[in-house]
Amino acid sequence: MDNNSRTSNSVKNIIINFVLYFLTYISAFVGRTFFVKLLGNEYLSISGLFSNVITLLSFTELGIGSASVYALYKPIADNDFENIRSILSYLGRIYKIIAGVTAGIGITLIPFLPYFVKMDEVSFTSDYLILVFVLYVINSCMSYLLVEKQLFLIASQKSYLVNIIQKTSQIVLVIIQILFLLITHNFIVYLMAQISINMISNFAVHMYAEKRYPVIRKQSSKTRIPPEQNRRKLTENVGAIFFYKVGAVILNGTDNLIISSFLSTLYVGIVANYTLVINSINSVIMQCLNGIGASIGNHVVTSSKKEQESVFKQLDLLSTIVYSFCTVCLIVLLNPFIKVWLGTNYMLSNSTVLWLGLVFYVTGVNQIPSLYRTSYGLFHATRFYPLIGAIVNIVLSIFLARSIGLDGIFIATVIVRLVFFTIVDGNLIYSKGFCQSPRHYYINYLYNVVILLVIYIASKNIVKFIVISGLCGFIIKASVCFVSTLIFLIVAYGWKEETWILFRRFTHYIKGKNHDSKKYY
Repeated sequence: MDNNSRTSNSVKNIIINFVLYFLTYISAFVGRTFFVKLLGNEYLSISGLFSNVITLLSFTELGIGSASVYALYKPIADNDFENIRSILSYLGRIYKIIAGVTAGIGITLIPFLPYFVKMDEVSFTSDYLILVFVLYVINSCMSYLLVEKQLFLIASQKSYLVNIIQKTSQIVLVIIQILFLLITHNFIVYLMAQISINMISNFAVHMYAEKRYPVIRKQSSKTRIPPEQNRRKLTENVGAIFFYKVGAVILNGTDNLIISSFLSTLYVGIVANYTLVINSINSVIMQCLNGIGASIGNHVVTSSKKEQESVFKQLDLLSTIVYSFCTVCLIVLLNPFIKVWLGTNYMLSNSTVLWLGLVFYVTGVNQIPSLYRTSYGLFHATRFYPLIGAIVNIVLSIFLARSIGLDGIFIATVIVRLVFFTIVDGNLIYSKGFCQSPRHYYINYLYNVVILLVIYIASKNIVKFIVISGLCGFIIKASVCFVSTLIFLIVAYGWKEETWILFRRFTHYIKGKNHDSKKYY
């Protein structure tokens, strides 16, 4: 694949993913508004808690998706469709097993539900909670069926095709759920609609992939992936990624459980509104970055170390600028937004919002290093770090939650992510990928954090001068915050060589010029 084709696919994935996720999360905000108004914080807290438990259940899939996309890069590049079909057939069988294991583990957790929920804080009966939890488990199981063709599209740099179908389905789902809530005020019906639409979405992607690429529909003459080649490699990568992502899932999936168990179940619903905003923005950005994931994989196997590092620096800078802008705006504007959206009863302290924003930042800026680590196939070397980090996070979160309250849970997350993800990934991609010392990367990261905090303090103090309240006041505050933050970022990063390279890349792409992008490396 030439550089222009790789850039074209990346930009196409980024633009389409951005639009789709923007529309999806606008609909999610509308849906959340109706949910809170019609059902209240009690239902929202239970929904957030059980979603957290289901996130932990997803460890049964861990490693399969990432390792499979990595395993598909070369056969797709070589047009080796026999090998592609054998991999997809293997994955289809594996995902059916995963669905069964998920169902089994979910059933075994039912007796422990009273330990997750402070029953004296909610009005639900135990039987009702069990029914709701079972529906969440069923939805999780259904998500694993007919997904192997999605992985082929993603590895083929066609993730936008998957997202077009999935995100359109999610928007339709929100509309249907709002109508059901208005008519029935019934949470069970709400969940059943979710299960049905998700099943239809997976089936639609599966059928589309087979129709567009009929060659992958044929049965492979190989009953399994050749033991001496892909099967062994895929199994090794799955095992390594499994340990890595078990830790990542525990790290991401235990906050609500700790909040509910050690602070208050009803806190979960309040925090969920903030994380909806944060995750909405994070998902849009990450999908845009993931849109270039397959292009990174292609670039890694076709370019020199010098070219790889040059592109990495450009993408890392782009990620840093985007996440710095969003982080500052989130910390400054989240509480004013929640106040206008849901009211003061759903607001958190400013210090909690600060730490939530920092969790968002340290997680987000590590996305590009993580994509490179995956593209280099460095699964084995990192397999235990997130698991150790997750254990440290649980212990530290419980200790800090008891000591200083809600802030402590997010402080623990920031510390663990810096130590076990940022430092580890930076070291690996430089020492193993670029064959260089990571010292410069760490110095640059520290510079970025200092810039972030300086811009946050400056923008916060500027917005303080605006005393207008209500929706009009929020719009003015947001406009001032956006402009001031952007100006500060231009001053902080406009002088960098990578900034100008990125600017030339995008202007040439927009102008449609056929150029050799290697001259910008």
